[in-house]
Amino acid sequence: MSNASSPRRAATADSSPVPAPSPVDFGEGTSRSDGVFRDFSSDLTMISFGIPLEDRQAKRFTIRVFILAVAIAAWSLMHFIANLLMGRYSESADGSNGIWSSLSGLLIELSIPASGYMGALYHNRQLTCCFCSCNLFLAILSVASFTRLVVRLVELRGDCEAETDYSQRSVCEMWEDNGAQKYVFLTNLICSAVLSCCACWAGNMLFQKLSPEQPQIDTTSVVGEVVQLGVSMPLSVTTSGNTTPSGQVTTLYSLDPRPSGPGRSTWTEPL
Repeated sequence: MSNASSPRRAATADSSPVPAPSPVDFGEGTSRSDGVFRDFSSDLTMISFGIPLEDRQAKRFTIRVFILAVAIAAWSLMHFIANLLMGRYSESADGSNGIWSSLSGLLIELSIPASGYMGALYHNRQLTCCFCSCNLFLAILSVASFTRLVVRLVELRGDCEAETDYSQRSVCEMWEDNGAQKYVFLTNLICSAVLSCCACWAGNMLFQKLSPEQPQIDTTSVVGEVVQLGVSMPLSVTTSGNTTPSGQVTTLYSLDPRPSGPGRSTWTEPL
């Protein structure tokens, strides 16, 4: 930069409590491609033009929904494979323990994390609401099923033959047998309830974040001028930043493509 701009720059810095930003000279070692200036003399620093706005809280909620959706889908597949290896499913098509009935139930279970994954991926409020409400229903159903099982086992007092329903009698026999299937059943029930509660909470937070409300962003009006840059014309840039009420930092860039002469300064007024 030219030394002629030093007195004016010093006067501006002394009159303001905040030090004035020093302009960056885009001379040798710089290039421009697709509206972005790259400064090769300062460790390949990228300087983009515009007002960068990023909601970090919404990004965290989206990542949580992603992780929980994948965890629920993986747990459902693991539980189905474990029951299949232990011979819990019969080859007949009748009853709830049939292989095809269980496979249909698995597809229905996988549709819930799929809705959460797609809702977080495309920021769809309807799919996110479906993911949240279905997991809330599953959490309540898991707690109610376990409570009913405990109450029924206390009433039967180990006499599983007194149970008239075939599926409930099988659960009673599995519980009294005290084998590996009992612990697989308890682990699946507890993990499903915990994952459903966490997924309901994360889905609700993301749903609230995706509410159709206009964001309150306080920005400074930007007035620009269209100029034609020459090949040998020096270019300088200055930045000025302010903080919005939501805590986001807005950075504005001002370009000065005017050639510097003996009687004029290359200082660029900040926006």
